[in-house]
Amino acid sequence: MDLFLNKLSRILTNLAFLCTLTLSAQNDCVDAILICGNANLSGLTASGIGVQEISPGNACGLGENNSLWLKIKVNTGGTLGFTLTPQSPNLIEDLDFWIFGPNATCSNLGTAIRCSTTNPINANSTNNLTGINSSEVDVSEGPGPDGNSFVKWLDVLDNETYYIAIDRPVGASAFSISWSGTATFYQAPTTISKIDLRKCSLPGLPGKANFDLTPNSTLAIGSQTNLVASYYTNYNDAVTNANAISTPNNFRNTSNPQQIFIRLNNTFTGCFAITDFKLSVELPTVSSFTYNSPICINDINPIVIPDAGFATGGVFSSRAGLNINSSTGEIDLTNSLPGTYQVTYTITANPAICQTASSSNFSITINPLPSITLNNSIPTLCLNAVISPISFNIGGLATNATITSGSLPAGLSGNFNNSVFTIIGTPTITGTFNFTLTTQGGCSPAAIYNGTLIVNSLPIVTLPQDGFLCLDDIGNPFGFYTLNTNISSATHSFTWSNSTGLIAGQTRNNYRATQPGAYSVNVTNSTTGCSAIANATIGVHLPPGIVTAIVSNYFSEIQTVSVNVTPIGNYEYKLDNSIYQESNVFTDLSMGVHEILVRDKFFCGVKKIVVQIINYPTYFTPNGDSIHDTWNINELKNQDNSYIDIFDRYGKLIKQIKPSGLGWDGNYNGNPLPATDYWFTVYYNEQNTNQRFSSHFSLLR
Repeated sequence: MDLFLNKLSRILTNLAFLCTLTLSAQNDCVDAILICGNANLSGLTASGIGVQEISPGNACGLGENNSLWLKIKVNTGGTLGFTLTPQSPNLIEDLDFWIFGPNATCSNLGTAIRCSTTNPINANSTNNLTGINSSEVDVSEGPGPDGNSFVKWLDVLDNETYYIAIDRPVGASAFSISWSGTATFYQAPTTISKIDLRKCSLPGLPGKANFDLTPNSTLAIGSQTNLVASYYTNYNDAVTNANAISTPNNFRNTSNPQQIFIRLNNTFTGCFAITDFKLSVELPTVSSFTYNSPICINDINPIVIPDAGFATGGVFSSRAGLNINSSTGEIDLTNSLPGTYQVTYTITANPAICQTASSSNFSITINPLPSITLNNSIPTLCLNAVISPISFNIGGLATNATITSGSLPAGLSGNFNNSVFTIIGTPTITGTFNFTLTTQGGCSPAAIYNGTLIVNSLPIVTLPQDGFLCLDDIGNPFGFYTLNTNISSATHSFTWSNSTGLIAGQTRNNYRATQPGAYSVNVTNSTTGCSAIANATIGVHLPPGIVTAIVSNYFSEIQTVSVNVTPIGNYEYKLDNSIYQESNVFTDLSMGVHEILVRDKFFCGVKKIVVQIINYPTYFTPNGDSIHDTWNINELKNQDNSYIDIFDRYGKLIKQIKPSGLGWDGNYNGNPLPATDYWFTVYYNEQNTNQRFSSHFSLLR
């Protein structure tokens, strides 16, 4: 066997596909895998049993559960052994085998000459290997705990044929087989050469072509004899010699690229070799391409990014506004305009290189730089006046704009919305305010707008607030009141209004009002256009209307007069020849008739009333000088029923007089009485009530 292995090593490179062979299970004898070249097989699987071919009468008992059949054709005789090794070392993985021969046929297998159905777990084995080797003497063992899973190997002769059925009653692991002994197998064919085949796509069938595979038959076989070549679309079909391509000289690929397998089969030994080659179809010309998009107008010139299979040699074109190199597709941004453009690439047919006529498109967007455009001129700004909105269009895909330096006047604010930056508000301070408006987002660099907001002061205008017109007794105003702004007409303009609206023709810096009511003046600075409004209300003052007086009771110790005027107004009051006073009350008045004047403080009229103070003289001097020669209470002279009784200090009635009479001359029965105090009682009517009052007075001599 060592000699055989030395010979085999020279050709194992060409048989590498068998050294790690992974096969789908060959469940029946007729599908048995022929072993050639002493290959050690791995990745073997077994699933199902096909036809049950292990009869109960065979040694070792049991039958097929999940089986794989191998066929051995001996080239030179000698000893032959093998080892079956499950891929998993778990003892539950249990492999059994039966060997039939020599020269058995699938239709007449006979009784197995070697078999082992020992269960590793039941037999307390330390591994799950099984096979035939030189150290064993028994030819069968099992089932269950019987044996150690190995039996005696075979002594084989030239050209003998054997079948091995491998079964896996328990477990699911794949397994491998390795050979031992001195016997040799027939060698597998050698693939001498092969080539991959390439063709152009069929018209209307991209990626499809009709291939003649047979040139690879001659290349693969070379000078080897007894070989035939067949073609397959998958490896397992090639191994099992199933589903061969029926017309290899006219095969249409089903995928691109596609792998095709050649089976070189020795018609004498049955050994075969498998190799593969590739079919590829030149697809219809692909002209797909892209650019980096979107880009900025100030970016690096865009170049074409071709997709896989891009065919060169075509022509690039686009609409006006995009400066593009027709050969390379490079875009010159310096001489292009922002916008969205469709670039078309066109190539013509060239059968010599499988090139078909084609065109493709790609849309590229070139974004402009951010921009700031003032929509309207910045207006004159006036203190405390709502401004007309100042708006800026923000272009170039900028996503925002903000004041980045400087400031707006207090009371103004800016905001960004729908690509417009707007300044609104009411400035509350005056001065010159510099600001910088800067865009955010979009291409770089940002757009910058430097602005001179000037907030002008308002005209300082006031009108007199105490204006009035006098009314006559029937309520008609007379005279006029001048409302004066005290502002120069040379630098300002004026419009006057009253409660009914604009007063036509009144453009002076003052106005003579002849009617009471609300007035306003709008004063505009002729240079700045800033305006201020001042208001005034011209009232009316009535002359004193109904003037009445409340006088103290007769003979009060302190005589008082309170003056009342209707309607209520701003009045001053004067008693006799005194000066005017604010108070409407006069006190400590002497007896007799008094004249009271009431005038409007704003000189809109004067009213007069007369009051009489009823009191008595406190003394008299009957000395003939015609001054205080008699004593009487003359203020009661209009009361016919009033009278006065005069008494001495002892209560003696001296005289009874009438207020309407001459009075008492200080005599009693024609004789002068002494100077002293005398008493009196006066009887009179006050407020329609009869009254009397007693007191005393002095007689002075």
